[in-house]
Amino acid sequence: MKRPEMVTTKIRAAAPRAMSKASESALRGVRVFVLLLGLQAIRGEGFFCDNLDCTDYTITAIDLADKRISGTLPTEVGLLSALVSLALPFNKLSGTVPTELGKLSSMNDKLDLFNNDLTGTLPVEVSKLSKLTILDFGESSLSGTVPEAVGRFNLLRSLFLDGNEFSGTLPDTMGLLSRMQGFLYIFGNQISGTFPPELAQLTRVDTLYVNDNKISGTLPTEMGKMSSLRSLWLHRNSMSGTIPMEFGQLTRMTDSLDLSDNLLSGPAPSNISRLNPSSCRLQPGNARLSCPSLDDFVQTTSCGVAAFAIPCDPPAPPSSPSPPSSPLPPFPP
Repeated sequence: MKRPEMVTTKIRAAAPRAMSKASESALRGVRVFVLLLGLQAIRGEGFFCDNLDCTDYTITAIDLADKRISGTLPTEVGLLSALVSLALPFNKLSGTVPTELGKLSSMNDKLDLFNNDLTGTLPVEVSKLSKLTILDFGESSLSGTVPEAVGRFNLLRSLFLDGNEFSGTLPDTMGLLSRMQGFLYIFGNQISGTFPPELAQLTRVDTLYVNDNKISGTLPTEMGKMSSLRSLWLHRNSMSGTIPMEFGQLTRMTDSLDLSDNLLSGPAPSNISRLNPSSCRLQPGNARLSCPSLDDFVQTTSCGVAAFAIPCDPPAPPSSPSPPSSPLPPFPP
């Protein structure tokens, strides 16, 4: 699936400022790390230096996508105090995410480590970067739980945590990401528990993908308030119960709706036929889902076609086997 377009590989430098010798030495080490591994990339527009001696400048942005960079992300990166954007996607970085990233208080653009070979958890210290607008740790081999502190990113517009090994439940603090208006990718993990209704407070989110997890429970009726959704994927989970009537209010959904391969049951709401995304999948996999009422039904939309195709008499659930009959007591002698 398409990711937000990545900025052309570039490093920019800010005006010089006085630094202590210790900070200057540490900063030089970070620059050598970045410059040696991405030398061709950084000799582009906006790079003020012609050699490695750049200690008079403070780097404000690093974008080295797909440069085959390996090794670990050094803890000294936390000394780049003027950094506003750090993007190292499609590389081979390994090791854990350094907690020192939390010291980069000037970061107000993006932190992008998509598609690396990291290990360990998402450190809570990263949540100190509360001015970020894009946070991408997708396909980075992270594990553990999604920290409650994720709710501190109150300026975040897009969040990507897809394709990892995150487990546990989705924190209800995600509902505090009120500026979220782009992408929220949580698919392809091991997330369990129920779908937090607090997520429905993200009324400006454009794309929500939570498919391919282990989420159970019912679809919250509050999701009908997510009026800006253009694409919603919840397939391949274990969600049960009926499709809420409130889903019919998601009339801005123009891209895709996928609720297949869950445990949904009962009649589909007739007003879901109002939705006409490019792709609408209500089946297969929801064996107990039945056809909707034809009152106010619109068969010409994509969801109308999908709902009309649902059998009106789904197979009965398998009956529990009868307990074995107890043997008759023996006759008295």
